[in-house]
This record gives sequence, C-alpha cells and structure tokens, in this order.
Amino acid sequence: MAVAEMSIKKGVKIYDDAIASIKTSGLIGDKYVQIDPGGAGNILKPGGTITETTVTPDIEDLIGKYAFGSINKTTKDKKKNMNHGKEE
Repeated sequence: MAVAEMSIKKGVKIYDDAIASIKTSGLIGDKYVQIDPGGAGNILKPGGTITETTVTPDIEDLIGKYAFGSINKTTKDKKKNMNHGKEE
C-alpha cells in the first residue's frame, strides 16, 4: 500500500467516490497520478482521502516480460537444437 499527499487547485471538485490510478506518460515515460473525480458521492473535504484505486498494466513491465520471455525461449530453442533436440 502506498500513501501520497497532494494539493488540488481551489475550485476543482473531487468527490468521495473518486478513483486514483498510476499512469505512464508515453511508451516509456514518467508516471503520474490520474484522478477520476467521481460525482455520485459527497464532495471530498480538505484533508480527505481517496480510497478507491485501480491497477493499470505497466507498459514497461509488459514489454520487459515479453522481451525477456522471448529471449529465454530463443536461448532454450538454440540450446535444444545444439543438443540434437534434447533439453539440458
């Protein structure tokens, strides 16, 4: 669990049903907090807490897993071919 404290400009209405998400800017960019302000609940008071969060796929992790998964598979295939079809 993480806790972040932030200031919101006056006049911006955030409700107690707001949702916070960590997003990535660009393909491999900086991370930022995106807030869906909600609207069905009560207005969040100063010092209030957003309790609803979403987990979004981290594009960097996905690319890394795909790339390294492919590299590992390719390495295994090469070793298998070098050992005439037998795995080490």
